[in-house]
Amino acid sequence: MGMDVYGANEGTYFRANCWGWRPIIEAIWEADKEELLSDALLCAMGYNDGAGLRDETDCHELADKLERWVNANVEDTYSPDVFKNEDGSNYYSTSKDHLLEFVTFLRECGEGFEVW
Repeated sequence: MGMDVYGANEGTYFRANCWGWRPIIEAIWEADKEELLSDALLCAMGYNDGAGLRDETDCHELADKLERWVNANVEDTYSPDVFKNEDGSNYYSTSKDHLLEFVTFLRECGEGFEVW
């Protein structure tokens, strides 16, 4: 199971498994702090029902914010504390490279994207 993210530009596509998508959403929240994306939209992007941004300018702005945040806060792997289990383990993580692949996708997706 995973999240398929389709850009408005034909052929733009990003995929993350369910263990990696949640940290990507958390990184977006950390980078954006509800300026472009509301909590409701971020929550909706956690499901496969087509939620996403619908404006190229917003996608580019989010890409810039997310890239700055990732470069300042992630060394190799991002495994947010919010998902830690009581024993300290954490199944949800993604690599810095995968986060930056999403940044590239945001810059190339055109007039927005949908999460399916």
